[in-house]
Amino acid sequence: MKIPHMCSQCWEVERKMIAEVVPLVDRGIYYFKCDKGHEEITVLQVPKYEVLFQSGLNAIIDGYHREAVSSFVASLEKFYDFYIEATLIKNGLPEDQINDFKSKINLSERKVGSFISIYLNENKKIPKVLSSKDSEFRNKVIHDGKIPTRD
Repeated sequence: MKIPHMCSQCWEVERKMIAEVVPLVDRGIYYFKCDKGHEEITVLQVPKYEVLFQSGLNAIIDGYHREAVSSFVASLEKFYDFYIEATLIKNGLPEDQINDFKSKINLSERKVGSFISIYLNENKKIPKVLSSKDSEFRNKVIHDGKIPTRD
């Protein structure tokens, strides 16, 4: 996935959009130098699960269905991470305990179980999660190399 990067200095002076499309990077920090030599740094300010979800949508549009499944699965797991951490912070847990907890739930099944438990405790109802059929499909694509169709 690539994202457009605009030169704000060119826009300020000339009211011209000088854009470059740059590949996505893990940290979300982009260094940019336009044709006129202006240097800028941009920080993508969206949660990683949103970036991964968009990557999944782009993969579907481009016809890469296996990559779409992979991106959507990663997005969902990053959302679980986000929800778990935000809830623990909200409830006053110290950062070192949160980090220790997160290091112990780094496997998908543990993460889902932790998400369900924390969500249930917070909202007094069980969240919707992938069905057994969807989990089986996910595992076949991710672990067995299944190549899915658009359907």
